[in-house]
Amino acid sequence: MRKLSADRTSFLVADRRDSQTADLWQLAVDTLPSHLAILDDSGRILAVNARWQAFAEANGLSASDCGLGANYLEACERATGPTAKEARLAAEGIREVARGARDQFYLEYAGQSPDEPRRYSVRCQRFQFIDETRVLVQHDDITERSSTERRLNDAQRRLAYHTATDGLTGLANRASFDRALECEWKRQDRGRAPLSVIVLDIDFFKLFNEMRGHEAGDAALKMLGEALAETLRRPGDMAARYGGEEFAAILPNTDEAGAARIANEIQLQANALVIDHPRSPISRHITISIGTATIVPTPGESAVQLLASAEAALRAAKANGRDQIVQAPVLSLV
Repeated sequence: MRKLSADRTSFLVADRRDSQTADLWQLAVDTLPSHLAILDDSGRILAVNARWQAFAEANGLSASDCGLGANYLEACERATGPTAKEARLAAEGIREVARGARDQFYLEYAGQSPDEPRRYSVRCQRFQFIDETRVLVQHDDITERSSTERRLNDAQRRLAYHTATDGLTGLANRASFDRALECEWKRQDRGRAPLSVIVLDIDFFKLFNEMRGHEAGDAALKMLGEALAETLRRPGDMAARYGGEEFAAILPNTDEAGAARIANEIQLQANALVIDHPRSPISRHITISIGTATIVPTPGESAVQLLASAEAALRAAKANGRDQIVQAPVLSLV
């Protein structure tokens, strides 16, 4: 805790032999953009700078609440309206600093200026002047900074979303899928729980695009993506657009039977879309082929073999005539 001796100059008590220095300090403190007040350990206001006083006058605040001699902590505790909760929190924090229970206190809160909503911060710090405890309270208008931070955070969230998401379907993209699969592999490895992967694609999608155009193709991909997301409702399940007309899903804590059940639901959802496919050799409507694979992860291995097994099952489904589900044999890396 900072301690000032009796012969040090401050904007509270100045050495009478150096009035110019005292005036200089007062001018400097009044020039600061912060609203400053010094309290005694009971919360009584001993001094304020010009910004504190000007803010009080501009906002119609009573001198009995925030003027010289007023007990600022009691005024905070009497506060009503939308900022009453923050005012009481500030009073509590300042009291803790005053009695030495904490070194400093900081709080951000919403405020109201005569023209528009604003955002402020309050911080306080304790110091010793001669043999008495004093608390410096500082309020700052942080509206501009908060607005900048909010815009930056929004931009970062949008960037993170677009980096991780397929722009057409809104599902996770290939990079997100690969990262999530590695994370799930490690997590399931620790718990020795089964992990399943599903890969699927639209049968004869190139013919569909040639006949109906890429706009219809994009619409079909979006509809299938929505159907896939609707089917995977469990926490931890993840649907992704794997590339082109291919989709994939990660199913944590899912054994072979569970993967087969979910694959069947996906196929039913796809069939229920009833999207016309005039050039399909096997159906009047769009169909999908699905491959699944299941494994209990083991230390020292990776998810590459699981994904490769699911892709091999998908190729088998397509080679066997499409519009079907093929499950790879359960893998064991032990």
